[in-house]
Amino acid sequence: MLRSLLIAVTALFTLCSAASIAPANAADYTELQTHLKQSMEAWRVPGMAVAVIDNGEVTLLDGYGMRNIETALPVTADTLFVAASTTKAFTSLGVGMLVENGAFEWDEAVSGYLPEFVLAEDPRTNSVSVRDMLSHRTGLPRHDLLWYGSDDLSRADLVERLRYLEANAALRARWQYNNLMYLTAGYIIERFSGKTWEDYTRDEILNPLDMTRTNFSVIDMEDDDNHATPYKLDEQKQIIEIPFRNVDALGPAGSLNSSARELANWVKLHLGDGTFDAQRVVASAILKEMRAPQIPLGTEPEFAEFSAPLYGMGWFVDSYRGHRRVQHGGNLDGFTARVTFFPDANIGSVVLVNMEGSPLPGYLSLDIADRQLGLAPRKWASRMLERRDLQEQAREEAQAKQEGLRVPHTKPTHKLEDYAGTYHHPGYGHVEISGDGDTLTAKYNNAIVNLRHWHYDVFNSELTRLQDDGLENKRFQFLRNLDGQLARLQINLEALTGPIVFQRQPDAAMSDPAYLVRFVGDYRFLDQTWSIGLSGKQLVLQIPGQRQQPLVAALGGGFHLRDVPSIGVRFVRETDSVTGLQVLQPEGVYELERIER
Repeated sequence: MLRSLLIAVTALFTLCSAASIAPANAADYTELQTHLKQSMEAWRVPGMAVAVIDNGEVTLLDGYGMRNIETALPVTADTLFVAASTTKAFTSLGVGMLVENGAFEWDEAVSGYLPEFVLAEDPRTNSVSVRDMLSHRTGLPRHDLLWYGSDDLSRADLVERLRYLEANAALRARWQYNNLMYLTAGYIIERFSGKTWEDYTRDEILNPLDMTRTNFSVIDMEDDDNHATPYKLDEQKQIIEIPFRNVDALGPAGSLNSSARELANWVKLHLGDGTFDAQRVVASAILKEMRAPQIPLGTEPEFAEFSAPLYGMGWFVDSYRGHRRVQHGGNLDGFTARVTFFPDANIGSVVLVNMEGSPLPGYLSLDIADRQLGLAPRKWASRMLERRDLQEQAREEAQAKQEGLRVPHTKPTHKLEDYAGTYHHPGYGHVEISGDGDTLTAKYNNAIVNLRHWHYDVFNSELTRLQDDGLENKRFQFLRNLDGQLARLQINLEALTGPIVFQRQPDAAMSDPAYLVRFVGDYRFLDQTWSIGLSGKQLVLQIPGQRQQPLVAALGGGFHLRDVPSIGVRFVRETDSVTGLQVLQPEGVYELERIER
């Protein structure tokens, strides 16, 4: 069915191509410039850069508004913006170049040449190809909060953690946007090229396109004298500056920073079928493969001007008003981007703004296309303002009703300080909970939120810093074990799966030899002598006639037998002395007295 649908859509694109209208003369964009400025103000965007490409030539290249409000610095065509997920097409092209050179095949199983790539289900792992990764059809949902806000995870770390993430669909059954798969594709580029993804992309793509100021980190972007400052809207719809978000580790999925001038060269490469300034940079077959439909998004178009959306490899593909369109957006803290081209009409555009989550670049790309194609304007940026206002009103009303979801008149089962500790998930890492008699706080990656009691042992996260909004309004539920201890924490970090469950970790002293040595010694049980020894960072129990049993640290300062977790061991202390141990079995507690030497 999927193959038939894609064939049908490809045929539709062919018909649209045959009927396409030649782009209008774009020499005079006075009216468009006025529209751009008015739209920017109406959509509360501080600054914007725009490039318009007609018949392979840049016919409009300009900046509008402020790249920094406080210093009143203007945006120019050379101002650097975060390009965010428009980076994905660069990574897809890099993979395509390696395929063209025979390094591997589009449909070859990745596990065959990248053995560390493992997903939670082995059959899926053995079949996932790089085509599946680049078209978001691996069955894995986003799991973005795994990496979001973390500065200390490498690409190798993130690939290693994939095996612990829950999938929610079969391979190739559903389109699900996934940044981690693009990170993995960049990791594959590094493995086969012998270069970092950044160096490979710079050498093979950016330098041949004269994109010499384009870089891969907001650290480098901030060092450039002409860069935009990130902004977002607060709850009162006021424009506020926010910190840059470092996403270096996730680079292949979205770390590129560029200008309208240089991204125009990127569009010209695609309109030129792989040539730039009369020089071939990449084979046209690779570009055609990238924008060939691979999977439907599973949604119907809301407006009659569009066909059903599909995804290629690093590009969304559809038709707009009968013309084949290839485009991709990007959104990251303080910035939104849109790169668009119509390959059969030989036109394209770039729209960059320093406002987080703004739909304006997408709407303006359509308004620009209407003018380029000589079509009656649909005035997207203007007509969607009413919808924006209605959506904001609906959101405010929904938030006001949130309190109705609480079960009233409940309280936590423990004192707040009892919830404090480190909770661990092998994929998502650590959540640090700290608390005193009045306040409970959670730290995950670099995000810090306050936890307000919701009901029972459930708490709701509230921001302490605006930039941590990825963790806002998350439910934190603490779960007890059979002994009544607060042993697990589950959080709804991924909307498309069940809650992510973090296991509470024993105190760090429980793996410190300097602390553990106090328990080493002999203990009497009836007429036997049981011995506790120390092996590295772990205590071991030796019972006469039985094999040695390592002791695993447990909550509450105790241990359990590694091979028989239902049997616990707890040491008896008086002041600073260890006087005995208790063996906790299902039928009861056995007491052993320490033998003094």
